[in-house]
Amino acid sequence: MTISVVARAEEASLPREHRFRVAVVTDWSLAALPLAALHAFTAIFSADDPVDLVFATPHQPTEEDEQCIGVLSEALEGPAPGSILLEHVEELTHRPAELLISPDIDLSVTVIQVAQFVAGMHRIRQALPNRPAGEQTIGGRRESRRVASQDITVAIPDTSSNVHARAFDEIVETLQSSFTRIGMRPKLVSHEMAAQDAPSVVVAPHLLDPRILETLRPDTTVLYNWEQLIRGGTALVSPTLRAAMSRFTIWDYSSVNVDDWRARGVHAIHVPLGYDPLLERLPELSREPDFDVVHVGSVNKRRMAILEALAARGWRVHAAFGVYGRERDALLARSRLVLNLHFYESALLEIARLSYLWANRKPVVTEIGPTTSDDLGMRDWCLHAPYEALVERVEEALLNPLRTARMTDVAYHRFRQVADASIILQGALEETPVWRASSAQAAPGKGGSG
Repeated sequence: MTISVVARAEEASLPREHRFRVAVVTDWSLAALPLAALHAFTAIFSADDPVDLVFATPHQPTEEDEQCIGVLSEALEGPAPGSILLEHVEELTHRPAELLISPDIDLSVTVIQVAQFVAGMHRIRQALPNRPAGEQTIGGRRESRRVASQDITVAIPDTSSNVHARAFDEIVETLQSSFTRIGMRPKLVSHEMAAQDAPSVVVAPHLLDPRILETLRPDTTVLYNWEQLIRGGTALVSPTLRAAMSRFTIWDYSSVNVDDWRARGVHAIHVPLGYDPLLERLPELSREPDFDVVHVGSVNKRRMAILEALAARGWRVHAAFGVYGRERDALLARSRLVLNLHFYESALLEIARLSYLWANRKPVVTEIGPTTSDDLGMRDWCLHAPYEALVERVEEALLNPLRTARMTDVAYHRFRQVADASIILQGALEETPVWRASSAQAAPGKGGSG
């Protein structure tokens, strides 16, 4: 078969508009991975399909890299695929791929990734023939489309009287940006100014004054919960508050919480925090890091045990609580790695923290155990370990910076692929009676002119 290899993306003569990219990060040391990807790509796509297979190398592509592809291609039969590109891995930053695979030191993980990669290519192929304008399905999710412009109020906690309410900063900013991206007009107000007669989303209702909650209308208000509710979760949502919240439609970051709400007869919708471009703002490390491991958040006994174990092995460990915004970002930039630990035994994944780190390509090792909820399917795409193996996993990440950087890139691209915040919000709105009712009232009549 004949394969046309392009050493750099900008040299490609193929039109780039509306083309899909499926990428393999490789240094050719594990030949089975690019060979499997090439074989599947050739079998699934034809030369006319607008799909490129990208081999991304950790160095600038050379003739030797082209020769590696040529050697792999000799094992294949059949017509040439549409396009194979050879790029430096940094190109994926500027033009992300719909699918991305990178070798893992654990071969069982690589096998799983290959299966998911091939399944993803099949879904792309199925989406190609009859894609309606403005929408297509990839990996079970729709691309975002703009909705009819409509005002929506986002009520947020008052940070002037409670500094820890700043923990919701990125959540609020993501909502504002993503609502705007789908064509809505979000208006931020404090909890005290929550609208009563217009569609509203109240963020962190556990911080809402109960007297204000009583005045809000369930037919115009959605409560967006960000607290763990079950299996030893937080006591910030008391039984009395839960009963009061149950009158409303609930958005919840955790599918585990959603199941619990629904078991109680509450209309609850799963709305995890997704990726938004504005999240990418963490300053780059410009000097030798001050810390090897940083943990941000309150510290209890189970968290302290891991931090002390790492410090006992000689690593520079820093724990910070009550730092937000630029102060927290500066701290993260001064560290080699962030450690995310569960606070509660309920083991719900801390997606609000992790989403910011994944979006900024910050190396992070997160606790994921057998019972940890993994709503976005990130388990096989990020650095993680169960509680009892966390110390060794962190050490492994610190001692293997190149592999850690590679896995950090994998997590970034996977997070962008499966969790676009505008798509998540769009789907949530379509399931929310508050928004459906207001949309119907705002829609123009269908009467004729005659």
